[in-house]
Amino acid sequence: MLRQTQLQKSAQLLARSFEEAQQLHHDRSASFAIGELGHLYEQTQQWQNAQQLTQKALNIAKSIQVPELTYQWEWQLGRIPIDKKELQAASVPYTQAVATLQSLRQDLIAIDQEVQFSFREQVEPVYRELVNLLLQGNVSQNNLTQARQTLSVTPKSSTFITQTAKI
Repeated sequence: MLRQTQLQKSAQLLARSFEEAQQLHHDRSASFAIGELGHLYEQTQQWQNAQQLTQKALNIAKSIQVPELTYQWEWQLGRIPIDKKELQAASVPYTQAVATLQSLRQDLIAIDQEVQFSFREQVEPVYRELVNLLLQGNVSQNNLTQARQTLSVTPKSSTFITQTAKI
């Protein structure tokens, strides 16, 4: 019962944060708040609400061109079908998340190595989960090729920084 009450309070706070961000015309905050509310619904297995709110967060993030939020919502949209055991529907958002992350690599050149390491730790699961998804069930040649390509660009310790510097 306590957990349910905490979840309800969290949902109310996130919804209010979204409304306030919209009133202030702060789209980045609006995207973050509604996306986190979608994540809360994902955690409570309210799939339809999770998907709708996450899509709304993604649309906002894309409209203001904020790739560091865009990849998060694409990833979240990929996890929802996996949670529902709809694996084929998950590959497109996962692939989009990886593509968005690849676009961020150029920006990492100017960032301190400690920030690069933290970023790498946060995004590596997106790549790993996409590869895992591609190698489930009847694996096609296309899936194998895409899995290999994804592995080749997966951020790894020092190679991520080195590859980033070469771009």
